[in-house]
This record gives sequence, C-alpha cells and structure tokens, in this order.
Amino acid sequence: MLRSSCSPQEFTGQGFTLIEVLIALMMLAVVFLGLSALTIAVSTGLSSSHAVTTAITLAQDRIEEIKNGGYAQATAANYPTEDYHTIPGYPQFRRTVTITTDSPIPNVKTVKVTVSWHGKGGKTREASLQTMISR
Repeated sequence: MLRSSCSPQEFTGQGFTLIEVLIALMMLAVVFLGLSALTIAVSTGLSSSHAVTTAITLAQDRIEEIKNGGYAQATAANYPTEDYHTIPGYPQFRRTVTITTDSPIPNVKTVKVTVSWHGKGGKTREASLQTMISR
C-alpha cells in the first residue's frame, strides 16, 4: 500500500477575509460618492460660466454695433429692448440698451448694454458692459 504524504497545510495568512473586502468596498463607495458630488459641482459651474460668457458676448456685439453706427445713430429708439425669445439663437437671454446723452460730459453718450438670463433656481442673472461715444 502506498502511503500518501499529506500533511496539514499551514495557515500562512495570505488572502483576504470577508471583513477586509467589505471595508475596501466601503472605502471605494465613499470615494465614488465624493467624485459624483464633484462632478455635479463642476457641471453646474461650467453651465453658469457658459451663460456668463454668452451674455458678455451678446453685450459686446451690441456695443460694437452701436459704436459702428456712430454718435448720431446711438439712440434708444434705434436699439430697443430685445426680450426673451427674440434674440436669434439665444432664446433664454434678454438684451437692454440704455443710452444717456451728455453724461458725464457734453457731446458724449454713455451706452450701457445689459443682458439678462434665468440662472440656477430661476434666479435672474445679468451682465452689463458700458462704453462712451463722442461726436
């Protein structure tokens, strides 16, 4: 008869216990929850900065248009308020032009363009640019 030399294996402590695996999974869950909150915050910030950039661009475009028209054409009647859904390609924005004559000095018009939009939570946000046009 052959004898097998089977000896009990010694416990070497290698491998993971169930508790170690559960702790590792909990740590990963905490990390992923933090990353998801960060992703949401970054996404909100990007959306807000995109709206601000668009508003400033719309205001700058109108200021350039008014400056190119010259002093005589710079009147409120020539640049009426463009309400929401009236600016082509930008339905969520509203553009208002305010032109003040002889302020702060004679023969100078102060032009202020304000662009408004509804931000997060429905709060109205706005960006304004201002310039002066002389005769």
